[in-house]
Amino acid sequence: MPFFRPRIPWTSLAEFEQQLDQLLSRVRVPFLAPLAPAWPPVNVYETADCYFIAALVPGCGPDAIDVVVQGSSVTLRGARTPAPNVPDDAYRRRDRFTGPWERQLSFPEPIDEEGVQAEFSHGLLRIRLPKTDFGKPHQIRVHGETTPAVEEPR
Repeated sequence: MPFFRPRIPWTSLAEFEQQLDQLLSRVRVPFLAPLAPAWPPVNVYETADCYFIAALVPGCGPDAIDVVVQGSSVTLRGARTPAPNVPDDAYRRRDRFTGPWERQLSFPEPIDEEGVQAEFSHGLLRIRLPKTDFGKPHQIRVHGETTPAVEEPR
Protein backbone atom coordinates (compact mmCIF):
# COMPACT_ATOMS: atom_id res chain seq x y z
CA MET A 1 0.00 0.00 0.00
CA PRO A 2 1.59 3.28 -1.04
CA PHE A 3 2.11 5.80 1.65
CA PHE A 4 0.93 9.24 0.59
CA ARG A 5 2.59 12.18 2.31
CA PRO A 6 1.22 15.56 1.33
CA ARG A 7 3.88 18.18 0.72
CA ILE A 8 3.59 21.11 3.09
CA PRO A 9 4.28 24.34 1.17
CA TRP A 10 5.98 25.94 4.19
CA THR A 11 8.74 23.33 4.15
CA SER A 12 10.14 24.48 0.82
CA LEU A 13 9.84 28.11 1.94
CA ALA A 14 11.87 27.36 5.09
CA GLU A 15 14.52 25.59 2.99
CA PHE A 16 14.68 28.57 0.65
CA GLU A 17 15.05 30.94 3.61
CA GLN A 18 17.94 28.87 5.02
CA GLN A 19 19.73 28.83 1.67
CA LEU A 20 19.23 32.58 1.24
CA ASP A 21 20.61 33.21 4.76
CA GLN A 22 23.68 31.12 3.95
CA LEU A 23 24.24 33.01 0.72
CA LEU A 24 23.84 36.47 2.27
CA SER A 25 26.09 35.62 5.22
CA ARG A 26 28.97 35.06 2.76
CA VAL A 27 28.38 38.13 0.61
CA ARG A 28 28.43 41.76 1.70
CA VAL A 29 25.39 43.42 0.18
CA PRO A 30 25.45 47.25 0.43
CA PHE A 31 21.69 47.67 0.75
CA LEU A 32 21.64 45.35 3.78
CA ALA A 33 24.40 47.29 5.58
CA PRO A 34 21.97 49.44 7.62
CA LEU A 35 20.47 46.24 9.04
CA ALA A 36 23.82 45.07 10.39
CA PRO A 37 24.85 46.15 13.87
CA ALA A 38 27.16 49.16 13.94
CA TRP A 39 30.82 48.34 14.37
CA PRO A 40 32.79 48.94 16.47
CA PRO A 41 30.46 48.81 19.45
CA VAL A 42 30.81 51.97 21.52
CA ASN A 43 29.75 53.45 24.83
CA VAL A 44 29.39 57.23 24.81
CA TYR A 45 28.88 59.28 27.94
CA GLU A 46 28.99 62.94 28.87
CA THR A 47 30.15 65.13 31.73
CA ALA A 48 29.70 68.88 32.11
CA ASP A 49 32.75 69.70 29.97
CA CYS A 50 33.57 66.52 27.97
CA TYR A 51 32.25 63.60 25.97
CA PHE A 52 33.88 60.20 26.33
CA ILE A 53 33.90 57.33 23.86
CA ALA A 54 34.93 53.76 24.69
CA ALA A 55 35.11 51.60 21.54
CA LEU A 56 35.85 47.87 21.43
CA VAL A 57 38.23 47.26 18.53
CA PRO A 58 39.76 43.80 19.01
CA GLY A 59 42.04 42.72 16.21
CA CYS A 60 43.14 46.29 15.47
CA GLY A 61 46.32 47.93 16.63
CA PRO A 62 46.77 51.59 17.50
CA ASP A 63 48.58 52.14 14.19
CA ALA A 64 45.55 50.85 12.25
CA ILE A 65 43.03 53.26 13.83
CA ASP A 66 42.26 56.84 12.73
CA VAL A 67 40.22 59.28 14.78
CA VAL A 68 39.02 62.37 12.89
CA VAL A 69 37.17 65.21 14.65
CA GLN A 70 35.37 67.87 12.68
CA GLY A 71 32.95 70.28 14.30
CA SER A 72 30.57 68.17 16.36
CA SER A 73 31.23 64.79 14.72
CA VAL A 74 33.85 62.12 15.26
CA THR A 75 34.81 59.50 12.70
CA LEU A 76 36.56 56.30 13.74
CA ARG A 77 38.29 54.37 10.94
CA GLY A 78 40.42 51.29 10.89
CA ALA A 79 41.05 47.89 9.43
CA ARG A 80 41.14 44.38 10.83
CA THR A 81 43.65 42.09 9.23
CA PRO A 82 43.00 38.38 8.79
CA ALA A 83 44.86 35.84 10.84
CA PRO A 84 48.24 35.11 9.27
CA ASN A 85 48.92 31.65 7.86
CA VAL A 86 45.24 30.62 7.73
CA PRO A 87 43.95 30.11 4.17
CA ASP A 88 40.37 31.09 3.38
CA ASP A 89 39.32 27.53 2.58
CA ALA A 90 40.43 26.34 6.05
CA TYR A 91 37.66 28.27 7.81
CA ARG A 92 34.52 26.36 8.80
CA ARG A 93 32.88 29.38 10.40
CA ARG A 94 33.90 33.03 10.30
CA ASP A 95 31.95 35.43 12.53
CA ARG A 96 34.65 38.09 12.87
CA PHE A 97 34.99 40.08 9.70
CA THR A 98 38.26 41.40 8.34
CA GLY A 99 38.84 44.49 6.29
CA PRO A 100 38.19 48.21 6.62
CA TRP A 101 35.55 49.66 8.93
CA GLU A 102 34.23 53.13 9.75
CA ARG A 103 31.88 54.57 12.38
CA GLN A 104 30.70 58.17 12.64
CA LEU A 105 29.25 59.68 15.81
CA SER A 106 27.57 63.07 16.11
CA PHE A 107 27.28 65.20 19.21
CA PRO A 108 24.94 68.08 20.05
CA GLU A 109 27.76 70.50 20.87
CA PRO A 110 30.99 71.37 19.00
CA ILE A 111 34.17 69.62 20.13
CA ASP A 112 37.45 71.33 20.95
CA GLU A 113 39.58 69.63 18.29
CA GLU A 114 42.88 70.68 19.87
CA GLY A 115 42.09 69.06 23.22
CA VAL A 116 41.05 65.60 22.01
CA GLN A 117 42.95 62.72 23.61
CA ALA A 118 42.87 59.05 22.56
CA GLU A 119 44.49 55.98 24.04
CA PHE A 120 44.42 52.31 23.06
CA SER A 121 44.96 49.37 25.38
CA HIS A 122 44.04 45.67 25.08
CA GLY A 123 41.52 46.19 22.26
CA LEU A 124 39.79 49.16 23.92
CA LEU A 125 39.99 52.62 22.38
CA ARG A 126 39.21 55.47 24.81
CA ILE A 127 38.67 58.98 23.52
CA ARG A 128 38.20 62.17 25.55
CA LEU A 129 36.44 64.94 23.62
CA PRO A 130 36.35 68.30 25.43
CA LYS A 131 33.45 70.57 24.55
CA THR A 132 34.23 74.03 23.18
CA ASP A 133 33.53 77.16 25.17
CA PHE A 134 31.54 78.52 22.23
CA GLY A 135 28.08 79.54 23.37
CA LYS A 136 28.89 79.36 27.08
CA PRO A 137 28.54 82.56 29.06
CA HIS A 138 31.79 84.37 29.83
CA GLN A 139 32.18 87.06 32.45
CA ILE A 140 33.65 90.16 30.87
CA ARG A 141 35.48 92.54 33.16
CA VAL A 142 34.65 96.16 32.51
CA HIS A 143 37.60 98.50 33.00
CA GLY A 144 37.22 102.07 34.21
CA GLU A 145 38.77 105.30 32.95
CA THR A 146 41.95 104.75 34.92
CA THR A 147 42.63 101.26 33.51
CA PRO A 148 41.69 101.21 29.83
CA ALA A 149 41.47 97.71 28.44
CA VAL A 150 40.75 98.64 24.85
CA GLU A 151 43.30 100.65 22.95
CA GLU A 152 41.76 102.98 20.43
CA PRO A 153 43.56 103.50 17.12
CA ARG A 154 45.11 106.94 16.68
